[in-house]
Amino acid sequence: MRNAFVSSLLLVALLSACSKKDEQKAASAPSAPIPAPASVPTPAPAPAIPPPELIITNEPTTALPPLTNLQYATTEKGFAVKNAGSLFLTFPKSWPDSLMRVRENNKVLDAIRFLPPTGYEFAIMVEVINVGDANEEKLDIKAMRALLETNVQVELTNFVEKSLDIHDFQGPQMNGCYFVATDRNRTIAAPQPGQYLFLTQGYAKIGRLVLSFRLVSDHLSPEQEQMLEMIKTARFEKK
Repeated sequence: MRNAFVSSLLLVALLSACSKKDEQKAASAPSAPIPAPASVPTPAPAPAIPPPELIITNEPTTALPPLTNLQYATTEKGFAVKNAGSLFLTFPKSWPDSLMRVRENNKVLDAIRFLPPTGYEFAIMVEVINVGDANEEKLDIKAMRALLETNVQVELTNFVEKSLDIHDFQGPQMNGCYFVATDRNRTIAAPQPGQYLFLTQGYAKIGRLVLSFRLVSDHLSPEQEQMLEMIKTARFEKK
């Protein structure tokens, strides 16, 4: 399971078939003068991804008390979301975090990435989507479940599981859902770089924001519980 979690459609078979047909036509056609090679236009470079619009509004230097019964030191950071307000996330103090932008379905989204203090045993990506006031009431848990089910069907051939359960969860300000899957292509004995055994993916709505969160990991505990607690306790202050 690659870090990007993007399903790509490969056209190798189609291009190969077209090449074979062209070769057959060329073999049966009478010889003719070879025309001068036409100039091949240089493909346009992909547009650069602009810097993230998320801005860290607070960065405490001291750890907060452990969350509920989870025994680990936490920290809280606020992220200003353009034209919306501020999102506050509480997460393990040992997780390095960084702001970035990702391209997904021809759209560029702000995201927050969390990594382990050392190594590459897991990676977490939280994309922040401002749906606006008009969609705040329309986008409920039922709509998010339907969207997540669509994602499951697209990726199901890559999973060990034949079907997946979608779990609902709720916090003081948020409603969300997620699923957990096992990568069928990941070799446990000798995994390829960027491959992980487990995927935890879901959506959470908090005010006018939707958080799309994904965890890739070689083991579910304790990172899955910590990530879900971070999403569950998320706070949003409207601008």
